[in-house]
Amino acid sequence: MQRNRFVLLFGTTIVIASLACGGFLRAAETPVDFRTVQDAVLFGPMPELILAWMKSASCIVHMVVDPTTGSVTNAYVVESSGDSHLNSHVVDALRRWKFRPGTPGLIRISFGTEIVPPQQWFVPDREAKHMDKMLAPFLGKRGLVRGELPDYPSTPAWTNKHGTGVFELHVDGSGKVSNVRIMSSSGDPPFDQVTVTALGKWRFRRGPMIVELPLSFVLTSAKFSIYIPKHH
Repeated sequence: MQRNRFVLLFGTTIVIASLACGGFLRAAETPVDFRTVQDAVLFGPMPELILAWMKSASCIVHMVVDPTTGSVTNAYVVESSGDSHLNSHVVDALRRWKFRPGTPGLIRISFGTEIVPPQQWFVPDREAKHMDKMLAPFLGKRGLVRGELPDYPSTPAWTNKHGTGVFELHVDGSGKVSNVRIMSSSGDPPFDQVTVTALGKWRFRRGPMIVELPLSFVLTSAKFSIYIPKHH
C-alpha cells in the first residue's frame, strides 16, 4: 500500500512539472512580426478614436492566437503608450481580431508613431455588383446616375448574419431621392440603418417615381455581400 501511494505521488509530480514547463515554454515563445502575417487577417476592427490617439502615442502589443481557429485568445501590452486608457482600448480591440487558421500563435504588433495601420488590415471584404447593373431589370440600363452601396458598419464585431429587407424610394422630378421608407425590415437594425442612409443619397436619370427595392445581405466574419434576391 505504501509503495502504491508513492507511485501515485510521483506520477502527480511529473504531471505538475510538465504543465509548469509547458507554461514556461509558452512564455518563452518568440513572437512573429505582424507585417509577416497581415494578409491572414480576416477581421481586425480598430475604432477611429484609437487611431486618432495613436497619432501622438505608440504602443506594442502581443496577440495570442489559437492556430486552429485563428481567433485571438488574449492580448497584452509589452511597451506602453503611457496612457492606460488608450492601452486598454487597443487591447480590447485586438482581442476581437481573427486570423486565418494556421497563423502563428504569438504576434507582435506596433501601433502609433512607428507605423500607421493601413485600412485593409481591419476592413473585411465587401462584395456586390454595381447597383446600376443590379437595377437594370427594373429600370433599364443606365437608369441610375449615382448609387453608392450600403456598407455594413465595422463595429461592433461582425458575426454571421443574413436577411432581406424591402425599401421604398420616393424620387422627385429631378431624379433625387427625397425619402426612403422601410416597407419590410431585414431583421437587422444596423443593416436597415446604413441602407436607408445610402439609398437617400441616390440619384436617378428620371422622376418622379416610387421604386420598391428588395435587398438581401450575407455577413460573415470576413465578408459582406449584398444583392437583389431573385424571387423579387
